Amino acid sequence: MADKKEVTRWERELFFYTRGTAGGFYTKLVDAFMHADGVNTARLLTAFPEELGPVKKYRDEAGYWEGLQERIKGS
Repeated sequence: MADKKEVTRWERELFFYTRGTAGGFYTKLVDAFMHADGVNTARLLTAFPEELGPVKKYRDEAGYWEGLQERIKGS
């Protein structure tokens, strides 16, 4: 597979989050993001772009999660 994208720290943390093994702060941050309305979602993304970028993709982009799992499996 050419151009295989490296798994980032925050993508890996999202993977841990889905399994219930992420750190406490990150868990609370993702929980807040998943429950936030549009205005607060934007505020959280502004404050934590690297940490929540993968979470936004997980929530909004079809196929992102499956692709991420494959990338983690192959790393």
